[in-house]
Amino acid sequence: MDPLAEKDKTIKDYTKEGNLQEAENLIKEILKEQPDNLKFKEKLVTIYTEEGKLQAAEDILNEILQINADDFHAKGQLITIYRKQKKFQEAEILAKEILKVEPNNIPTNAQLISVYMKQRKYKSAEILALKLIKLEPDSIGRKEKLLKIYRKQEKFQLAENLAKQMIKLQPDSEIRKSQLVKLYLEQGKLEEAEKIANEILKSKSDSSCDIIKHQLVKIYIEQRRFQDAENLANEILSIKPTDVSLKIQLLDIYIEQGKLNEAENVAKELLEFKSPQAQYITKQLSLIHIKQKKSQRNESQTYSKDLMEKSKEEVNTSKNIKQFRKRIYNQEISLENIKDFEEEISIFSEFEQKMLLAELYTHLNLVVKAKQALKDATNIKEISEEQQKILKQAIQIIQSNKMNAIQRNKKWGLLTGTYEEYQH
Repeated sequence: MDPLAEKDKTIKDYTKEGNLQEAENLIKEILKEQPDNLKFKEKLVTIYTEEGKLQAAEDILNEILQINADDFHAKGQLITIYRKQKKFQEAEILAKEILKVEPNNIPTNAQLISVYMKQRKYKSAEILALKLIKLEPDSIGRKEKLLKIYRKQEKFQLAENLAKQMIKLQPDSEIRKSQLVKLYLEQGKLEEAEKIANEILKSKSDSSCDIIKHQLVKIYIEQRRFQDAENLANEILSIKPTDVSLKIQLLDIYIEQGKLNEAENVAKELLEFKSPQAQYITKQLSLIHIKQKKSQRNESQTYSKDLMEKSKEEVNTSKNIKQFRKRIYNQEISLENIKDFEEEISIFSEFEQKMLLAELYTHLNLVVKAKQALKDATNIKEISEEQQKILKQAIQIIQSNKMNAIQRNKKWGLLTGTYEEYQH
């Protein structure tokens, strides 16, 4: 074996063993002797990427492209690096450059769809997704991507039709049917969602329908069938007792039914799990104690009070409504982390929570969800005259058919006093 081949084998062994630094050092030794060796430059890019040294990987790829400007593989890698660095504009330009030469390059088209999604250019993403489906008509993955794009745009009917097509292709797939249940839930079609969920459960004799059962709990909650939701949640938890998200739902179900002792027990269990949603759980526990009218000496209330004091310190140092609005205007919050956002804003009044959600959905151009959040806000009792005034104006903004998404965002920013501050 020649020396270079032997070193190449050693690099592979280092990589398999996770000794990335040793692999990096050996590749650099080779490149000192052969600075234009593209094979080992690409290996160094791979190592840098795995180590998270993205700028270094970008620099090497640019060196490769200076040697061979037509290296599409290097360009594809560079798009990936740009995406990891959130340099979406650069990634878009480079992808389009490749597609001018190879318009049907499937990996590049797929990369560009992801770039468009990150930039919320959903219409452009939709056009490319439809193109890929024509190129790969049997690909479920391509259809799943298009389904996600439709949902982002709230094109629920198109999403529903596509979900049904996917079920025909995979009639025994629980995942495909659960996607349709989720779509029905998002549209408030609770009867249709429940019907499909129950059909799936009847056709399955084992306990493999976790997704569907979880969705059915949500359906029951939306229908305010809290006893049914409680029974099903406890059935699931008897098999998976450490399902934290379901336990949190069960906590809320008990509170809704006034089963405060049961709710208190669940809350304490959740706090022992050290859940990332500890702040929300603590708030609920405090609510339970208020309803129970427990004395200050009560051990549980003292426990809750200590945790609440800790939460208040965190709020006082870093979190307020203004900062959340700034994050919305800076596009730091997407649908993928909406649950985390809801948990974070639970420290505010119910009215402020709904208004922040409506503002977020407006900026995400999800008009249906924004309207629902405002509708929920109108049902809140004991709001001030100033809050009523803001709510009325917000409803006018979101219901206007004469404004596009940019105009709505500006109007909302002016209403809340954040437009001038965050528009840059």
